Amino acid sequence: ALPKKLTEYDDNGKTESWYLNFEYKDGQLIAINRKDESVKISFNDTELIERKDLGGAIETVVYKLEKNTLLRKAFLIMKDEGGEHQNSLTEEKIENNCLKYYIDGVVWSVNCSSKSNEYPFTHSYTSYQDGAVLQKVDYKIIKKNNLEYEMTVTDELSGTSVGNVVLNERNLLESYTYKEGKNTFKTSLVYTYY
Repeated sequence: ALPKKLTEYDDNGKTESWYLNFEYKDGQLIAINRKDESVKISFNDTELIERKDLGGAIETVVYKLEKNTLLRKAFLIMKDEGGEHQNSLTEEKIENNCLKYYIDGVVWSVNCSSKSNEYPFTHSYTSYQDGAVLQKVDYKIIKKNNLEYEMTVTDELSGTSVGNVVLNERNLLESYTYKEGKNTFKTSLVYTYY
């Protein structure tokens, strides 16, 4: 059966605080509606396309799966005459095994990762503003054994922190300890199973 409605309730569990209604035609999703917004959905062979009216603009978003990564491209077209300078294009591209995010053809961020589940695992995030590096953060995860991992985070602005992740026998997070300068912080979780 296809989902018809997704509802979220307030803390009392009785008052509806938020919802999504799903519309289908011949078993295919054609719209997602909430209180005052409707997103029209269409498909072609390789893409999911959503279109919504934002009031002063129309936004069209195209999702495409490439190399096991869901990529997003969005067009924002202003409705009012004279607002053309506010039209924009944002898109994600895979280049040199990195996910790059562009706004109007200019690179805004780059995410590069080594292969998942291969250790040491590395990830690098770089953001840009006006062509200059705004922030650069590097992550490195070393697998010590099946339940323990060491993570190093290097941020050019705030320095390096080293953390230790311990999983329990169900592969759930048991504790996370990290050091920042002379300070050590530890978070532990306790689970109750029924």
